[in-house]
Amino acid sequence: MKRWIASITILLIVAVFINATPVGALAADDLIISTWAKEEIQRSQALDFVPNLYNDYGEPLKDYTVPITREQFVRVAMDFVAFQQHCDGLSFREMVELFLAQKENHYGHYSIKKVFLDGDDTASLAYYLGLVKGKGERKFDPNTPITRQEAAVILARAYEIYGGTMSKNLVNALRFTDREEIADWAKESVSAMASLKVMKDIGDGTFAPADSLTVEQCIVSFLRLYEKAPLSRKNNNVIPLFTYEQGLEYVTYLTRDRTVFYVRNKIEGPTATFYRIDLGGVMLSSSSLMFVYHDGGVQELPPAVKNVPWGFFTPAQELEDLRFSEDGKSFYYTATIKEDVIGYGDIEGEILTEKGIYHVTVDVDTCKYWVAKEAL
Repeated sequence: MKRWIASITILLIVAVFINATPVGALAADDLIISTWAKEEIQRSQALDFVPNLYNDYGEPLKDYTVPITREQFVRVAMDFVAFQQHCDGLSFREMVELFLAQKENHYGHYSIKKVFLDGDDTASLAYYLGLVKGKGERKFDPNTPITRQEAAVILARAYEIYGGTMSKNLVNALRFTDREEIADWAKESVSAMASLKVMKDIGDGTFAPADSLTVEQCIVSFLRLYEKAPLSRKNNNVIPLFTYEQGLEYVTYLTRDRTVFYVRNKIEGPTATFYRIDLGGVMLSSSSLMFVYHDGGVQELPPAVKNVPWGFFTPAQELEDLRFSEDGKSFYYTATIKEDVIGYGDIEGEILTEKGIYHVTVDVDTCKYWVAKEAL
């Protein structure tokens, strides 16, 4: 299962800690960013909808002033829609695959039916979600820099996916001096994104529809769509794509092989249901904590402690006093680490978790957490 492939790295501070930057993401100060974009990039990272992006060598992308490819742009778009739908990126992609994508049978194994000859599964999932249509003849062109007008179209489709509408007031406001150069298929979207102040001219009154969009412009555009559009999770008025029942069905799907996966804990709360799912029967076992929300969203919680040297949270670790607050806004649990956990391999010698009693408070809506450590 893809969910348990990636390990999570969390630095635990002795007193109180709030995890605000996406796991594995580079902080804004470590990135090459234009001065005008830095504050908005930081706000985007705090909201946790920016996925990790990589260069051609598989290294974390540090220069956000370079053009963003079509594939990279779609990855950001997918994670943005996931965020608006109260989901983490991986859970959302798996739910799109489970409930929206076409499947094909390969000798009894069902997998997503690929739409594009040159795109990966993310591009196909974006197609099934309604974000992209490709360039014809099953071509997606993933490595080509996305143009500004193409970006506007995907931004508009993302908005419509979670319930936004392109009103006449939005689509009749095309005032750029080069409006005749904007393709007919992009004019409504460009006009709408300009009206919402999501995209602007390039400083001389032109939109430059065929110019490429940079990574920082991409992220800032999605942030502005979140902050400025009337329909947004910020305003608590997003139209859910999935139901609570589908979220529960998704958990059943994750644990369908009960010889390997099983539900360790299930606790129902006022706004969400908490699950602990254990992966056993393999050399490197692990556990996953998640919320299934009544609004149809699903989010995995980063564990506050790691109890084994390879940096995982595993079924061997007991959690105690698991409960929701009365209003459902907080979730609590306690973990006791009896000895310092020392890493090995790439993290050899690093203290992953000091011994102690960890009292964890999780904000149910955002999955950010606070930790109070008590001496053992």
